[in-house]
Amino acid sequence: MELTEEEPEFGIFLRFWFYNAWIHYFDQIDDLPRMKVLLEEIKKLLPLFPLKQKPKMYANYEMISVKVGIREGKDLEAAENYLTYVLRGHLPKITVLKCIYQLGIIAHKKGAQQTAKNRFLAVIANGKNLNITRKAKAYLEKIEPSISEENSQ
Repeated sequence: MELTEEEPEFGIFLRFWFYNAWIHYFDQIDDLPRMKVLLEEIKKLLPLFPLKQKPKMYANYEMISVKVGIREGKDLEAAENYLTYVLRGHLPKITVLKCIYQLGIIAHKKGAQQTAKNRFLAVIANGKNLNITRKAKAYLEKIEPSISEENSQ
């Protein structure tokens, strides 16, 4: 892939976050195949990190991997369990909102529209002007018709 051939001078940390940024971009434009290629490139970097940094980088990789898996609609139950586990920690607000957003997507893909709506509303209520809030609003608008239809039956 061209992206991974363009930065041979990058160190492992910069390369990790470079690939992560591209995964985020490809998520925005719905390009799952490229997301998966870059996830594999990130995985190859993990053994190269200094021992002291490995746990944090593996944790970051897990979050990225879960995001790609959710996009793919793969292992949703495991992703939901992982994100629920992550939420039990003392995390920055943005991480919590991102987890709740991903849990909303999982609920939608599993057919639990009302749960998805509640999760997106929680992100919207707590995120104010964040990008994740805009994404939650957009996803909510996308699923709102199916929720209204579900409630009318």
